[in-house]
Amino acid sequence: MTSISSTPLIGVTTHAGHWCPPWWAIAFAIRRAGGKAVRISPRHPVDLAQLDGVVMSGGTDICPQLYGEEPDPTYAYDKSRDALESDVIDYVMQQQLPLLAICRCCQLLNVKLGGALFTDITRQRKLTSNRSLIHPGKFLFVRPDSLLHRITEHERLRINSLHHQAIREVAPGFLISGTDADGFTQAIESPAHPHLLGVQWHPEYLPYMINQAKLFKWLVKQADARQG
Repeated sequence: MTSISSTPLIGVTTHAGHWCPPWWAIAFAIRRAGGKAVRISPRHPVDLAQLDGVVMSGGTDICPQLYGEEPDPTYAYDKSRDALESDVIDYVMQQQLPLLAICRCCQLLNVKLGGALFTDITRQRKLTSNRSLIHPGKFLFVRPDSLLHRITEHERLRINSLHHQAIREVAPGFLISGTDADGFTQAIESPAHPHLLGVQWHPEYLPYMINQAKLFKWLVKQADARQG
């Protein structure tokens, strides 16, 4: 079952806090793309059967136990969000819903489907900065024959960076469709599941860049097609 409105309904997973810039930015991007956004969090339950598509936002690190590593006892992991978003991924896979997974949720998508992460890439970076950059301060190199390339129509894009973890092992059946100057994975996709796209950067904070807006237009277009 999908939304009864002709406007595609896109669920947006977030943390449960009141101050939530990713939610506002993603909801704006979805509206610009022709969809309607509804927030999903441990405090904002939603009937997933109403959705036509999903965006999973960035945030805190996922618990390393999810990919066989020891958690940092000093870090406050959001395990309730991890569990909620894991369930959303299950539903997305079962129903073949269009999904755009951003930053932490790109990592969670990869882990959930059998991949693994670097817990901290700070010392591994050589050509890119460890500073958090909400504005586009680094380059993305796009695989020419990828879904990401078909969406953005570019082989090199400027992106931002708000992460210190990265994909170490790509989930079975997935491909790396974008990397940065240090070779870290910046985007993943699956030929067997063309409704899924994971990106490590934050396109929602780059609304003035047409290439970034195309990611949300792709999602809403896929969701609209599901309505028939």
